[in-house]
Amino acid sequence: WKRVFILLILSYVVTPSHSSWKKWYCYVAVAFLCGVVAVASSPVNAYEDTVSLRRLLTDLKSKDVSHILESLNSIKQNSYQGDVLPLLQDIWDKRWDRNPELPRTLLSGGIVRLEVGNVLAQAFNNGVWAREPLGLRELALDLMEGDDLQAAASAILTLPLVEGSGDANRILSVTRRRGNSLFRVSILALSQMCSPDSKKALDLMRASTKQPELKQFLDDTRVSMSKFKERSKWCERKSTVVPK
Repeated sequence: WKRVFILLILSYVVTPSHSSWKKWYCYVAVAFLCGVVAVASSPVNAYEDTVSLRRLLTDLKSKDVSHILESLNSIKQNSYQGDVLPLLQDIWDKRWDRNPELPRTLLSGGIVRLEVGNVLAQAFNNGVWAREPLGLRELALDLMEGDDLQAAASAILTLPLVEGSGDANRILSVTRRRGNSLFRVSILALSQMCSPDSKKALDLMRASTKQPELKQFLDDTRVSMSKFKERSKWCERKSTVVPK
């Protein structure tokens, strides 16, 4: 995974200089690699004064999408998430009666809701949170097809957490339509997936590109993620692939 991290940073450096896109790309890349860190859970009221929960609440109330996404991606890198998981579950369940001060419209859909579900799905797959964020896969598939490129990329990186039958082919189809803009994130997602279709999709992506640097990125990522999955027992730990 260290090699993959280095490749991501290099690809970040050569990405065209659009500051918001590059900043988001780096956050998502690091969060992706930290996605299998074990987290823990405990009642939210017992941790009201912790810095991480306070920061999250402040960012959520600000209605600033950039700050909210940065905060959520930072949570994915924490070794302990138990102070925030109950709050995120309430947001996912739309329990606004427990959190009336939060901007419910902003948190009820789009990329923000996707990232809330992403954190919960990681915790669920790690076996430290009891509830799977139902509906996350459907939301990710919907956003992946949309016009928002950043949301589409986040959706693609979320799908390995809630992988369903046919998802690898859907990612391949979207990547072909979008061109190189989603090539790297699709490689990351497909390399993390466990279905036979994901391996075939990677083979087709490699055959379709004429750029040597993209072929190299695909090959290196594939090898590194294969070793990572074998060491971490990722495919055994994550939730079972659901036939859809």
